[in-house]
Amino acid sequence: MLLCLQVGEADDNGTVTSDIDEFTSLLSADDARVLVDLLKLAVANRAGPRAKESLSQLLTALARFNPAVFTSG
Repeated sequence: MLLCLQVGEADDNGTVTSDIDEFTSLLSADDARVLVDLLKLAVANRAGPRAKESLSQLLTALARFNPAVFTSG
């Protein structure tokens, strides 16, 4: 699965912005729950070497873009 996202990119004024791609913007609360489960596996060293970093960035961007995903049931 290829995800293109940019988290914490600063503009010329030093303002930090968060951009996510079209695919990531379609993720639902159920998808976020699965990503959290994958992050748990990554923390336990049961995933690839960059899994923790990638999943953490993805979930952070998703939360910034759509906070309702993390406040639903």
